[in-house]
Amino acid sequence: MKGLIVLSRREAHRGHVLERVAQRTLTLKEAAKIMGLSYRQTRRVHKRWQEYGLASLCHRNRGHQARHAMPGEMEAIILAFHKEVYASFNDTLRLPQVQQASATLLSELHLR
Repeated sequence: MKGLIVLSRREAHRGHVLERVAQRTLTLKEAAKIMGLSYRQTRRVHKRWQEYGLASLCHRNRGHQARHAMPGEMEAIILAFHKEVYASFNDTLRLPQVQQASATLLSELHLR
């Protein structure tokens, strides 16, 4: 495994619970209750943890850009334009005005 593994508290807690399962001080059924997962899901998490270690507990999409994300420069230009032109509008009123004014429809998320 390369690099630093960053885990949330929940993921780190799952690592401790799975370590106890490996030491046989805890059963998978008990681990499932502690982690708030079903027995079946706990089996899957445990199997993956045994194979890949702590890295298997973090979300696999972490560090990747969202597929629908705008390029950073474009988003900055759009946000600057909206702050200048539509500064007096709140989020609810701004979206219909922008949709009327431009042919390009932007999601509400990109206007906030």
